[in-house]
Amino acid sequence: RKKLSKRHGATQFMEFVREGYLPEALFNFLVLLGWSAGEENREIMSIPEIIERFSLEGLSEHPAVFDYDKLRWMNGYYIRHSEPGRIIGMCLPYLIKAGLISDPPTQDELEMARRVIPLEMERMKVLSEVTDLVGFFFQPLDYPHGYEEKAVAKWFGVPHLKPMLEMEIEAYEALPEWKQEALEQATKEIADRLQVPFAQVVHPTRVATTGRTVGPGLFDTLWGLGRERTLMRLRRVLQRV
Repeated sequence: RKKLSKRHGATQFMEFVREGYLPEALFNFLVLLGWSAGEENREIMSIPEIIERFSLEGLSEHPAVFDYDKLRWMNGYYIRHSEPGRIIGMCLPYLIKAGLISDPPTQDELEMARRVIPLEMERMKVLSEVTDLVGFFFQPLDYPHGYEEKAVAKWFGVPHLKPMLEMEIEAYEALPEWKQEALEQATKEIADRLQVPFAQVVHPTRVATTGRTVGPGLFDTLWGLGRERTLMRLRRVLQRV
């Protein structure tokens, strides 16, 4: 509700492009700055629908409010409702720039990107966030390097950590197929053997394999990491904790 200036954030169009706003989200948002769709008060509309419904009668005489939070929310909606292949392709330049994958990406890096980026599309508001959201999949983790201190303090102090890691390494290594359902079942059996609540296994396992407490579902995460990376990270934590 003030005159737009640089201190409010991006004010040039290319800054929005570089940050990772989708063209249809920007179009939708900018149209609604000075125009109303009518009594429905709808906010999400496709470009063809906006063109069809647009009329001069809907224009407002009042100053528009450029709400960055609303723009990020709208862009997140469009990301979630886009084809994963499109978002993966648009995210690759950010991963390359951050040094998470090579330029051009190897086949293994492309396969990893195809697995893990869709796992984080639900939480992504702008494409540039992809480096923080999926970086732990690509970056080598070697405890304590790369681990959040609060996550370690909270979950590496559980008394069953060592036997839990030993059981997981043995069970995960023996799985005939690396699938989410099989990983979940094996983990539930470990919780039963340890006689602890399932969550008391899930949370320290997440920290051991990702270094953080927040992310996609644990078993989607382990599937995305793959057997080799998962086992390597579990073994390194077991050796050092």
